[in-house]
Amino acid sequence: MRVRKGEPRSQSALEFLTTYSFVFLIIAVVIALLLMFSSIPKSTLPFSCNFYSGFQCLDASLSVNSSGSPVLLIEASDTEPGTVNISSFSAFLNFYNSKSGYCVPNVAQAGEVVYCVANLTGSATLGSVYSGTIKITANYCAPGPVNITANCAKGSTYTYTGNIRVQATKFVLSNSYYLPVNITNNQSYAAPAHFQQMIQFLPHNYTVAESPDLGNIRFYYGGKELYSWCESNCSSSSAGVATFWVRTPQAIPPGQNMQIYMYFLPKSVQYDGVYAGEAPQLSPTYGEYDNGANVFNNYWNFAGTALPSGFSSLASGGTYSVNNGLTLSVPATAYDWIHVFTTSQYTPAIIESYVSSQTSLGARGEYDLAYTTVEPASSGTGSGFQTDYRFDDWNNNSRIAYDDAGASGVIIQSVFTLPTAFIISGSWPATGNEILKLNYANQLSATNTSITYADANLDIFISHGTTTAMSATTQWLRTRAYPPNGVMPHAKFGTLTPE
Repeated sequence: MRVRKGEPRSQSALEFLTTYSFVFLIIAVVIALLLMFSSIPKSTLPFSCNFYSGFQCLDASLSVNSSGSPVLLIEASDTEPGTVNISSFSAFLNFYNSKSGYCVPNVAQAGEVVYCVANLTGSATLGSVYSGTIKITANYCAPGPVNITANCAKGSTYTYTGNIRVQATKFVLSNSYYLPVNITNNQSYAAPAHFQQMIQFLPHNYTVAESPDLGNIRFYYGGKELYSWCESNCSSSSAGVATFWVRTPQAIPPGQNMQIYMYFLPKSVQYDGVYAGEAPQLSPTYGEYDNGANVFNNYWNFAGTALPSGFSSLASGGTYSVNNGLTLSVPATAYDWIHVFTTSQYTPAIIESYVSSQTSLGARGEYDLAYTTVEPASSGTGSGFQTDYRFDDWNNNSRIAYDDAGASGVIIQSVFTLPTAFIISGSWPATGNEILKLNYANQLSATNTSITYADANLDIFISHGTTTAMSATTQWLRTRAYPPNGVMPHAKFGTLTPE
């Protein structure tokens, strides 16, 4: 802008302010924002945790252990396309170095989650925010052989670094513990690969290491995490035996054993619902951590309010409802019934369901777990099933029964009464070999039939022969592999050892 000769200086100043006032306004706003953000306490800034490459940081916590030292725990997912064999984990927070650190599992493949713990020097103040760097030291191996531990030795070839900002909490972490579990197959037949191994123990033996719901328990073989699912007594305060199912990575030959490791991660670790999970009714939200589909050959938990995909129903007076569990009901009319069944066919060795509650089944009531061949109800069979091979309770009798085109043919039965809640198991390992179990205890064995098993639908069925209304609620239905000679390999525990 030029000031013309003779023009009043006040007029020039006015033109300058008018022309550039918006510039001064923007500068003032920016300065105000900078001052405002610089005055915000750091503790209100969001949590952050990230790696520059190789891993994705999913979660982190900083707390004080029993000796008063800060402990950093991070949960991270391996994003490398091959195998990573981790040698160490370290952190540097607010000028405090870590004096020790490790990751579990120490061998990870693409997409697998690892939990890394660093014990820091100094002390942490509850509520304060700490920031710094994290580092995983590992050897990277390209995708290759199945035996990842033998072909991807530990080393210091790669470092995966990142930054972290986290607030110290009141939650107290425990150190990690582990114990070896030796699984022995004493039978003359091999336990197949991807076999479901039952692992049972008394939780009160390991309270020093367990989280309240056993959600920090993991199982590993060769440094790789195995799929596991807690079925019952999933509590550190439980007086009963906790039952886990673990999907084994390979077959166990006759007379041989396989050693896996049971880890107790820091107590802040929870079930992830992928590798580690629990039965649907045990989670705070129904099915929240249920990974049964990853553990068993076939699995359904009846979450939500509709039948799972691939299920259908047939009924005569009976009804079903789904509300985080499948409830079958029949009214006070004699011989009413309700079937809920899969529309696809399966070849299971063992079919099982968990009934969390039942009413009046003893008054000529029947709960069936069956293999069936489905055909239209109009075909003349009455119930819509051409053949029905079932394991059930009827009128206080356990039964292994076979119906062919509606003609009942009970194979064998004995007297017992179903409890209010129970697990019922039916197995058909071979022609002429049929077994019924209640809560894993043998009730019946039939060897006097030549029925040949073929692909069939899985069926849950209730009915009654009196004028008493009845119902039963099933939480899950599954199939699993038949153990060698029907005998579960024996699991023997070693000594609990701090990591």
